[in-house]
Amino acid sequence: MRIDAHHHVWKSPGSWADPFPVLQKPYSYELLTLALTEAGIDGTVVVQSEDSVEETAALLKLAAREPRVLGVIGWTPPDSLDLEALKGLPGGEFLKGIRWNLQVEPDPDYLYRPEVRAALAEIGRHDLLFDLVVRPHQLTAVLDAVRAVPGTRFVLDHAGKPDLTGELSPEWSRLIGELATRPNLAVKLSGLVTEADWEHWTPDDLRPAVDVLLNEFGPERTMFGSDWPVCLLAAGYDEVLDSVLRTAPEPEAVLGRTAATWYGLEVPR
Repeated sequence: MRIDAHHHVWKSPGSWADPFPVLQKPYSYELLTLALTEAGIDGTVVVQSEDSVEETAALLKLAAREPRVLGVIGWTPPDSLDLEALKGLPGGEFLKGIRWNLQVEPDPDYLYRPEVRAALAEIGRHDLLFDLVVRPHQLTAVLDAVRAVPGTRFVLDHAGKPDLTGELSPEWSRLIGELATRPNLAVKLSGLVTEADWEHWTPDDLRPAVDVLLNEFGPERTMFGSDWPVCLLAAGYDEVLDSVLRTAPEPEAVLGRTAATWYGLEVPR
């Protein structure tokens, strides 16, 4: 079973997309389905794109309606978690995790705050995962948070966004190695094409990072995500999938089994 563990849908993106005309339009799940069918993708996980409980409610309804949507990574205010309320919404059984947009957080000590650590622990107590969308300079704080909250499972989105426009950073590689020692953390092969040269990237540009990730995490803790439609800045859906097929061994795990295991996904209905 092939699973895309990371994509988005939206009627209109937030202001973050203002510099990118290709993203400034609606991207519905229906628009994605043709690419999923052509790629032989059996199930997906849809991820929040705005800090909005209303969006999460809409994504849960989507999962209840569309058999191929197996899970939702939603949003709830970190300072006032109400996870039972989210689970009680229509489609709430498809809520598999929570994400906050940490990559734009200006406070370098955010993940060290006691109230944030408490919120991360509460997410784990509700048997939900926490998706980490961060940049390389935040990986040390991520490592400390993952260590400090061993009862919560985490997934590192977009591999921590390494710069793939040149030589791979030894510091990123070192931190990935340390992060991989934490058994409560998995990683997504997602969003890599948009960290490379958008106009001229090739799968070989991604390979050094993919090799590090698979050597450190192994295929049982590494999962494919398209990051559609953000990936369209650099590549079509088919190109993103092909880049993973060209660079990642053991596709049965990376393209499905790992996501199903970590997120507790049921097979397509």
